[in-house]
Amino acid sequence: MRHPEAGFTLIELLVAMTLLAVLATVVTSALGSTNLAIQKGDTRTTALTAAVDLQQLLVREVGRARPYVPDRNGRLQPVFEARPDRLRFIAIQPEGRPAPVLQLVELEIDDLAGVPQLLLRKVPIGPDPTEAVADLEAQAPIVLHRGGRYALRYFGTVRAERPAAWVTTWPPNATDLPQAVALALTSPGALPMPEIVAPFPVRGAAICGEERVDCRLLSGSAL
Repeated sequence: MRHPEAGFTLIELLVAMTLLAVLATVVTSALGSTNLAIQKGDTRTTALTAAVDLQQLLVREVGRARPYVPDRNGRLQPVFEARPDRLRFIAIQPEGRPAPVLQLVELEIDDLAGVPQLLLRKVPIGPDPTEAVADLEAQAPIVLHRGGRYALRYFGTVRAERPAAWVTTWPPNATDLPQAVALALTSPGALPMPEIVAPFPVRGAAICGEERVDCRLLSGSAL
């Protein structure tokens, strides 16, 4: 007795090809989702690393802040400017650095060619403090971060009769300098990050009160 030759019918081949196509689609989609998750993870890791670096830098720079400088009469005058897009203050140089021991430091949020950037400038302060502002404005900045959203705000007592609070701009006629500065940083595609907070080690009232000098807060180029 002869048996018919074994084989696949056309319908069976079509069913098998359809199943293979569905399986290939599922595998490709899974691989694409995995790659996307890896890319998002890399983006968030990079953003987190950049935020940690910024936190260390801000705490280090603000930790050296001494918001005063001797004027031409030898009196200590605070030099401080604090806005949502710029912080400018006097700082002492790290230990072991040559004279002069004071620096003018500026942290600025700028929008160059439509790309927000966080910039840092530092220049030494010589015998005439008024020259430091011109030198600072001519100084090429260091780009600390770019492409995110940034904002600065300040904590302290703006008026003697008011409690300490967070404000976006520190008024030049405030009774004291702020106690701390906070930097808000948001990077596209990254998880929300808490504000970076750095305390000021020296209060303007402490310096001016002890020395009994004029405690005007001198802003911008009006040193």
